[in-house]
Amino acid sequence: MSSNAFWATVPPKSAGPVHRPNSGEESPSKLECEGISISLWRSAFLSDKTGYLEDTNKSAERFLGEMLLTNAIAFSQEHSPKDWTFNYCAENARYRQVELKEEWPELKAKIVPPTGQQTPKNRWSYLRAAFFFHDFVQK
Repeated sequence: MSSNAFWATVPPKSAGPVHRPNSGEESPSKLECEGISISLWRSAFLSDKTGYLEDTNKSAERFLGEMLLTNAIAFSQEHSPKDWTFNYCAENARYRQVELKEEWPELKAKIVPPTGQQTPKNRWSYLRAAFFFHDFVQK
């Protein structure tokens, strides 16, 4: 999958449900799971970020500037500003898990580490654990 295709799979909440013609088997929860999987996969390689707000802001400027200039993003452009791209991918996974919790209230796994323990790797680990918990609950 090209990186352009990856970013295109992340519609804003206001976009409404994703419509795929002739896809009678697609359910909103399956689409959420696909989005969580992609976001966790991308963020896993970006979690070695600094965690400083200044670095995140500089990363956002660099990433968005490159995207607007070239209209193409590859992994190397995602990795360089990882302070921002990790947050984007991890928050997308978290958002989608919140959506699943609304649909399946029995899903009780925590998706955010306790205050003071919110390192990038801990954030990713909590999101991954909650997603795998969801996988086992549904089987």
